[in-house]
Amino acid sequence: MTVRRSCRWLAVALLLPLSAGGAALDGLRERLQAAVYAGDSAELLAIEEALAGQEEDWARYELAYTRFRLAELAIDSDRRAAKRRLNQCIDELKTLLRERPAEPEFLALLATCYGTSSALYMLRAATRGMAADRALRRALQLAPDNPRVRLQEGISLLYRPAAFGGDPAKAAAALRAAIDAFETWDAPTPQHPRWGQAEAWLYLARAWRRLDRLEDARSALQRALAIAPGYRAAERELAALAGGPDAVAP
Repeated sequence: MTVRRSCRWLAVALLLPLSAGGAALDGLRERLQAAVYAGDSAELLAIEEALAGQEEDWARYELAYTRFRLAELAIDSDRRAAKRRLNQCIDELKTLLRERPAEPEFLALLATCYGTSSALYMLRAATRGMAADRALRRALQLAPDNPRVRLQEGISLLYRPAAFGGDPAKAAAALRAAIDAFETWDAPTPQHPRWGQAEAWLYLARAWRRLDRLEDARSALQRALAIAPGYRAAERELAALAGGPDAVAP
């Protein structure tokens, strides 16, 4: 059986119970996050197919999130595919925000998709970067204690050019705030997303590495793996630390 056919069959299996409500979406989210940690593009494609066409707001958010993760996996090997996925993510979130303009989760993910895509568009990098900044500032105004909002603030500060306010020390502070927020976060509804705790430790490790705090980076990666055993990105970066300070930072 081909990978494409396997994805189609898995998508059908995932789609059938989704109409049953929140429990089905919870199960799909667990599969989605497991696929993210494993770097499993085939399963992400199946989940994308299962979510496509769903009308519930949070299912549509998860579709945008899935496409963002597919873009991440493609960004080094297929920039055209990464652009397409990021634009799909942006379009879905903009549609959601027309219906719910004050939802910080939608705004924060929109900021991340715009920010990630800015590196892929030479002529539109500045406008996409500004769009990312506007969305993130609005999310922070609405929900300064939301852990995913603070996480995506930290990611923005880590990868934004220094001329536009990027700073690994400020990124580390935002990521520590995200980690603390995850410890006490009480989601407003059962439908709200839950991803990000292991990722906060991963990105904190990247900030520490840029600041040459390699032991702190190693400790942060170990925390990420304690939360998400088998997290491939954390495993790779922990192994790379054995290369010492001259190893290439992500």
